[in-house]
Order: sequence, then C-alpha cells, then structure tokens
Amino acid sequence: MPRRARFGYATLAVLLAGYAASTLLRPRGWHSTLLDNGVTNAIQVGAAVLCLVRARTVPLLRGAWAAFGAGLLIWSAGDVYWTLEFGGGSPPGPSLADVGYLAFYPLAYVGLVLVIRSRATRFPPALWWDGVIVALGAAAIAATFGYDAIVSVSSGAALTIAINICYPIGDLILVAIAAAMLTLFRGQLEARWILLAVGSVIAGIADIVYLIQTAHGVYAEGTYLDALWPAAILAMSFAGWLVPRRSERVRMDGTLMLVAPLAAAATAGGLLIYGNVLALDPVALVLAGAALVAAGIRMALGFHDLHSLHQTRVLAHTDELTQLSNRRHFLNRLDAALAEAASGAVGNGRLAVLFIDLDRFKEVNDAFGHQIGDELLTMLGPRMDGVLRQGDLLARLGGDEFAILLEGADSDHALHVAGRVITALTTPFALPEVSVHLGASVGIALAPEHGRTTRELLRCADVAMYHAKNGNARVVVFDAAADTSRDRLQLLEDLRRAIDEGELAVHYQPKIDLATGRVCGVEALLRWQHRTRGAIPADVFVTLAEEARLMRPLTHFVLDTAIAQCAAWRRAGNPLRVAVNLSANNLLDDDLPAHVQRLLDDYDVSPTLLTLEITETTMLRDPGRAREVITALRETGVAMSVDDFGTGYSSLAYLRDLPIDELKLDRSFVQTLAGAVGARDTAIVRSAVTLGKGLGLRVVAEGVEDADTLALLAELGFDEAQGYYLGRPVPAELLDLSSRDVAPAHGTHL
Repeated sequence: MPRRARFGYATLAVLLAGYAASTLLRPRGWHSTLLDNGVTNAIQVGAAVLCLVRARTVPLLRGAWAAFGAGLLIWSAGDVYWTLEFGGGSPPGPSLADVGYLAFYPLAYVGLVLVIRSRATRFPPALWWDGVIVALGAAAIAATFGYDAIVSVSSGAALTIAINICYPIGDLILVAIAAAMLTLFRGQLEARWILLAVGSVIAGIADIVYLIQTAHGVYAEGTYLDALWPAAILAMSFAGWLVPRRSERVRMDGTLMLVAPLAAAATAGGLLIYGNVLALDPVALVLAGAALVAAGIRMALGFHDLHSLHQTRVLAHTDELTQLSNRRHFLNRLDAALAEAASGAVGNGRLAVLFIDLDRFKEVNDAFGHQIGDELLTMLGPRMDGVLRQGDLLARLGGDEFAILLEGADSDHALHVAGRVITALTTPFALPEVSVHLGASVGIALAPEHGRTTRELLRCADVAMYHAKNGNARVVVFDAAADTSRDRLQLLEDLRRAIDEGELAVHYQPKIDLATGRVCGVEALLRWQHRTRGAIPADVFVTLAEEARLMRPLTHFVLDTAIAQCAAWRRAGNPLRVAVNLSANNLLDDDLPAHVQRLLDDYDVSPTLLTLEITETTMLRDPGRAREVITALRETGVAMSVDDFGTGYSSLAYLRDLPIDELKLDRSFVQTLAGAVGARDTAIVRSAVTLGKGLGLRVVAEGVEDADTLALLAELGFDEAQGYYLGRPVPAELLDLSSRDVAPAHGTHL
C-alpha cells in the first residue's frame, strides 16, 4: 500500500474512532449536524475515493475494486445529498438519496462476484440460480418480518414501501454472498475476505436496526448506529488494498455451495407453512413461492449436472472400444486393493495381477484390417469376464494387452484363472470374413511376494508375461531369479546409444565357389563390441532391436556399410557379391526398395553384386505385404536368397511364388552331413539341391566346419559354401581372399 493511502486510512480510522467514542459519551438526544453528518460523510467519501484509487493504481482485481469504489462513492454521494437537502431530518418520501443508497447494492454484488471468480477454479452457471433463490428467500423474509414496519415508516405510499423494502432485501443478499464467500474460502481465509464479510454484515445490521427503530419511533441521530455505516464502508474499502498471500486458485466445495440456497429454500417453505396458520402479507407468500419454484429449477439442474458428472466419470474409467475398465480405473483399483491388503482387510493381505498379451493379434490387424481387429477386441471381454468371480476386475490396458486383478488370490488360484482364460481364448472367434484362432501369454505377479506397490506388481507381471511369450509355457509366475528385465532395458538403451554413436561394426564371412575354390562373395554380419560388456552375441541384440523397432536403422547401417565396402573391393579389382540379412520388420518397410536403389546409385554399385537374404519365418507376419516388398526389391536388380532353407513351414510355396535367386540350406542339415552318409540327411540335402537346380537357383550351404563336409557338398552339387572352416567373420581389412581347397580328404563320400 502506498504511503499516502496508509495515511489516508489512518486518518479516516482516527476520525471514525473519535466519532464512535463521541456517540457513547454525549448526552442522549444531543445532535450536531457538523459532527454527526459532516464527519460521517467525510469518512465515507474518503473511503470510497481510496477504493477507486486502489482500482486505478493496482491492476490486480481492478474491475472488482472499481465496482466497490463506485458503489461506495454513490452511497456516500446519496448520504451527502441527504445531509445537505434535509439537514439530518427525515425526508417526506423517496429522494435522490435513495438512488445513491440503492445503487450501491448491485455494484457491491458485482465486486463480490468478481472477487470470488478470481480465486475459484469453477464458477458453474447453477450458482446464478443459487443467487436467485437467496434473493427471493431474503425478500420473503423481509416481507414477512419487516413489512409492517416498512409500511408504517412509508406512511402507506406504494413507491415508498417498494423502495424501503429493497434495503433489507439488498442487505440480506449482501450478507448471504459474504457468508458464502467465507464458507467457500474457509481453507484459505485472508484478512480481505474477513473485512469484506464484516463490512457487509455491519451495513446490513445498521439498515435493519434503523428500520426497526424508525418503525417504533425511537430512532435518534448521533447514536452508535450512525457510526456503523462509515465503519462498514471503511472496512470494505480497506479490504481492496490487502494483497493476497497465495496465488493459487481455490476450488469451490460443491456441498458447501448449496448451504445458502438450501437455507433460503427451507425458510421460504417454512414461511408458506406459517402463512397457512397465520395470515401473512400476500407479497411475502408470493416471494416465498417464487423462491421454492427457483429451488425446484435449481434442483433439476443439480440432478442433470449429477447425471452428467456420473457419465463423465464412467467414461473416464471405461475403455471406449471394449467397454471394459481402462488403465486408469485398473490402476486406481489396484492402488486401493494394495492399501486394503496391507491393512489385512482383504484376503489376508494377498492379491494377484494377471498381465495378458494376445498372440498374433498384429497379424490379424495387418491381414484383415483394423476394423476386424477392433471387432475382435470387443469379443474378448465377455470371453475372459465369463471365467472370473464376481468382484474380479478385467481391464484393457491398451492395444492387445489386458490385465486382471484377483483380490484375496494365491498362486494356485491365479494359475487356475489364467488357465481358464487361455482356454476361453483358444475357441475360434467368428468374424464376418474369417474365423480367427487366438492365443495369449499370461504373466502373474503376487502381492506381497513380488511387490507391494502398483508399479512393482505391473512390472513383475509384465516381465513374467514376456518370459511366457518367449518360452514354452503359456502362463508364467514371476520369478525374481529369472528377472533380466532391468538388464535387458539397460542393454536396449546401450544399443540405442551404440547406433547413434557408431559403436556397431560390420564383419564379413567369405563364401566359396565350390567349382573353383575361390572367394566369390561375402555375407555381411553385424557385430557389437560393448564398451564394458565386451562382445554382445548378435542373436541377443538383434532380438532386442526387433522388439524395440530398431531394425530399420540397423539394417540401413549394414546396407550402407556393406555397399560402400563392395564399391571399394570393386575399385580394387575384387568385385565380390555381398549378402545382407533382412528381418521381418524390414519386409514391412515400403521404403526399403527405394533406399536400396539410392545406395546402389550413390556408390555406383551394380545391383548384381548385392544379395538380400530372407528367411521363411520372416514371411509369416504379413505374407501379402512382404511379397510386395520382395518383388519391389527384386525389380531393382538385386538377388534374393532364402536363408535357413528347410526350417520353415511353406518352403515350396515360397519358391513357387517369390522371385528367388538363391537357396541357402540351413546349417542344421549341413553340420550332420559328413557323418550320415547314406542316411536321411543326405537324401534330404540331395533333394534340396535337385529342387534348387531344377528351379534355376543358386544353391548355397552354410555351417561348414570341416574338409570332409566341404568336399561332400561339392560332390552333391552345391554352388557355394560358407562356414568357420572356410573363414570366420572378420573386418574387411582382415578378409582372406585366397582360394580354398575343396578336394575330399579321404576320397569320395558318395
């Protein structure tokens, strides 16, 4: 507060204190126009001006305090007019002073509402109806208990009665708003709230006492009553200069917001009952009836809001697609269940969480579209819910992941429920276009054995589900000893860093032409030398990359490095063919063919020097889309090879339908070949070679570990071979390009 404002309020407070003291010390009936009217007018005008100065100089709540200041100034102007015009006596009827007095009320209401609105996070429209109810109830009370007094004071004149009845009504509404403000902000009461409420109450008391005394002919000027009006104005004006201690907004208490309108409605109802026993003025009865009608409308609005709130809460806890509980509701219930379990109130402190992940659901989405996938998801809820007890909670966490909360359940019961869920899902789902068979993997975590918090239990259940999905069991209970999730997560983060910082390297394993023994090509193989863990096996980090959708950057790195090296060998006079492996994710990348073409163009490498290897299992995720990508790759001129031939499920179909150039027999057949002469392995290998040759394909063997196997492969008609016996994967600068001897060590094997 500026120094001048402090001085002004201090001066006004001293004047008020002196005047109040004089009313108590002077003889009864003694009156001085200068003292009683001049001093009070000066205090009121000064307080109003200071309130307007506050609105002009401080931007915070400028509108509220401008309304208060204007209302106080108009009130004071009316009082000054009353003093000058009537010299302290009573006017014969309504005057301009009444205009000033009555204009104060709406401006004060606006100021109070703006103050409340500035700190409330919610100001519902129904609150305006509450104001109407309070106003009508206050009017009914005023008409009931003050009507006779008002009539007697007004000498029966209708206009005078109407004006005089506005004062108690206005005061009651002002007091009701102030009381509601204190109730709403009860948790953050500040001096300014209290001063506003005190000022409103003092003004109301002064008007009501004045009305009663005037009606009974006992009002006399120069008493304590005349000090109440300037005191009320000074308190409300000073409240505007008090800076709030907190900047946070206050959320209104919905229950307490109803106190004032309920009290007003109850009073109105009581007045109507009272009016049936004793005759009341018709005005009071009409006002009381109007208050009850407004209360009925407010109640209807309240029921509508309550219904809307209920619907909103239901939607907030329900999965939109399946109508099951959503993740938020599941987490809230699990939090509550853990709290109850910790206290021993439920199930002797035990509960189980089942984490369910559907198998092959992505294949359904990719093959038949998301609309069919969504329809399938809607059919899962009733299936799984049908095997649960009443009180068990089934929720969809997102995508094709679901969770079940079993309160009071041990490991045996959780396993039993998981088994029933698996059984329920194995029954085919009849969709409009196809009948779909689904499986699921279930991870189970128990409280308190595996965790005592929601986060711990969900993590453990998720880890157990991962082991179920990647193992032989469909249902797995979390085992802390087998939990490698943290290590896998750290390794995954290290892999991301390795990709970004260039820690990965490409090694090359030679492929030998069995007709000449010369190195005719290489296979590019990705290697990772971890900073602290050393060499990470390829099958470990490639699996991580597949799960984390990192195969695209990994494959792009290998392609870029291998094609660049191929260009270097060509320039050095060694045009070696380079083979690069593709994953299932790569075969779903529509941009891969264009990327390969750009690399070949950038490094000026003939597409005949690049072979892209796929496996039969990589085709299973989305055969149609994979076939399109393979065809587009083949159209660039690169060769396509089927790796690990013989381990898939539909080899002959792929050989017939796909543009394949090379057949690469899996090492599992090659490594047992030398010791199985005349056995089934030889017959299978011979058939594979015959099939490949008949289709015009190049036939390659991998996994050659000794000279006898190498010689046998040459005799069987293989075109090329690779393996540790012929050369391990090494950096490009260490690659041995010398010819190998493919002659049998002990004569013929056939």
